[in-house]
Order: sequence, then structure tokens, then C-alpha cells
Amino acid sequence: MAMKGDNSDAGGVAERAKATLEFCVNNGFFREVGPNRYVWAHDKIQQAAYDLIPLPKRDSYHLLVGSRIFINASPSELKDMIYTVVDNMNNGSKLIQSTDQRHDAASLNLIA
Repeated sequence: MAMKGDNSDAGGVAERAKATLEFCVNNGFFREVGPNRYVWAHDKIQQAAYDLIPLPKRDSYHLLVGSRIFINASPSELKDMIYTVVDNMNNGSKLIQSTDQRHDAASLNLIA
């Protein structure tokens, strides 16, 4: 299910994201494990989705995912997701150009 439309319409984007998650849960791609928390229903489904990402873009994808979780997570959420953040940021570390972001990545590695 593609998410199309005007990105300035935050309500519409949120509704489409919710509909997409609902579609994925109803069709067995994700399982809901808590309020607004989802996991892949099977590792083969996750691997198939990952394989759709072109190899040259995977490092930037990892850096984006790790950075977004780090920036948006509360301290308690970050504590629960530290390994996910560190793993993703490490996979994209060769693309880090900012000294501040390198420092953040190193600090997170120490915490993990």
C-alpha cells in the first residue's frame, strides 16, 4: 500500500500511516505488541522487505532509522531500544559527517 499525497497534510499522512499499519497487521506482515508498537510477524517477511532496499541505499537507510529513533525516543524508550539504535547507526556510520553525530554514535555505543 503506497503512501501518496501532500506531505504538508499531517493529519492525512497520519491517517494513511495508520491504514497502512492496519493493512500490514491484517495481512500478517506485522504483529501489534502494544499501543503503537509493532514487530515483524516473521523474520522471513522482514528479510524480504529488507532485500527490497537497493544495496547502495542500505547504509543511508540504517543511519536514518537509527538517527530518527535516537532523536524521537524518550529516555525510557531509548533505554529499551538502545541496541536497535546503535546497530542501525553503526551500519550507516561511514556516512556520518557531523562531529556531533559521530560523538552521539560513540556515546550510544558506550551505553550499549
